[in-house]
Amino acid sequence: MIKASSQLKCEDLIVPPITWDYEDEIKVENKKIVLKPLWKWLLGISK
Repeated sequence: MIKASSQLKCEDLIVPPITWDYEDEIKVENKKIVLKPLWKWLLGISK
């Protein structure tokens, strides 16, 4: 994901929802990867 974001010049790194309620942010190489719960992703809630 980090390599692809560098090549595509992308800053929004979001992991597709896997669970209903798990939410986290991971920092890797000065980039933020967001793990969103399914319900927020379906409703389009950004935070």
